[in-house]
Amino acid sequence: MILPYVRRLLAVNEQLEQTINGLNGLETGHLTIAAFASISRNWLPRIIHAFEKSYPGIKIELMEGGTDEIVSWVENSIADFGLLSKLHTSSLQWIKLADYPMMAILPKDFYCLREVFPISKMADEPFIISAERVDYHIHQALESAGIVPNVHRSCKDDHSMVSSELGVSILPELVIRIIQETLPQLLHQYQTLCLYS
Repeated sequence: MILPYVRRLLAVNEQLEQTINGLNGLETGHLTIAAFASISRNWLPRIIHAFEKSYPGIKIELMEGGTDEIVSWVENSIADFGLLSKLHTSSLQWIKLADYPMMAILPKDFYCLREVFPISKMADEPFIISAERVDYHIHQALESAGIVPNVHRSCKDDHSMVSSELGVSILPELVIRIIQETLPQLLHQYQTLCLYS
């Protein structure tokens, strides 16, 4: 029970040291960013590179996790801020950064490859769902469309399971950029990414 208070005290001390150093003309310190893996792979390398060129005295630490982990890290001052989706983050202040479409992950020889895929078709197929507390947007997309998926598996690597023709799934477009495949977008389904503090 005392650990969160100790972490907050240490965080306040770090902020105080950074403020004092800033007043003395020094730009030193430590910044911890918690983010989805898709954000840390797609957005952060260029941002961190530019930031470190401008502020070489500030060390950046990157933590990757799912929604619940990131929220906990920010709430307990383990991370200075988080980059994640808007769902299930009501305890934090947020700034909207971008919307990314949700994509249908389909086996290679799936009978209906097109630019936009109706989410209703997901109900008829064996479904591979992301592990709980990792990406709430997938669960929310299904729920908002009134789809009760025929769940065959739950895992963090939906794409590999689908590539092995074990079912269909849904992933945010930002995750697909890592895989570099062209997949159909789910009709009217988006992931909103935000900065939380």
